[in-house]
Amino acid sequence: MPLAIIELAVIILKILYSIVKAIISWKEEERRRFEERIRTLSGILKEAIVNKEESLNEEDYLSNLAWENQQRYLAYKKAAERIISSGGGINELTQEEIMGMGQRVIEKRDEVVAVLIKDLYIIDRAKLIGKTLLGV
Repeated sequence: MPLAIIELAVIILKILYSIVKAIISWKEEERRRFEERIRTLSGILKEAIVNKEESLNEEDYLSNLAWENQQRYLAYKKAAERIISSGGGINELTQEEIMGMGQRVIEKRDEVVAVLIKDLYIIDRAKLIGKTLLGV
């Protein structure tokens, strides 16, 4: 009987040892993965610091937004001028698909109609429509 108890205690200790060993090896593997991720991130950060030309800065981002707005304005002005000069109106402007122009015309319909009924040259109406659609 005491021999069976000792054998049972040894088996329980072996199971406990296996569990603890598995937990320790799992923790070790997680630590290794974490250290690898940190090394990768620090390498990327060092590269970004060394390569300042390639790193994104706020001024470049803002200049890209300004450029995009300018391109939108030019596209809207050109499309509006083409539509107005061919005798089109608000319905034709809402059907224009260049850079989401039709959707913006729908959103600002009253303002665009107000520009269309003004007694201006076609190019001036097109400019005003472009500015109106951009919210300038």
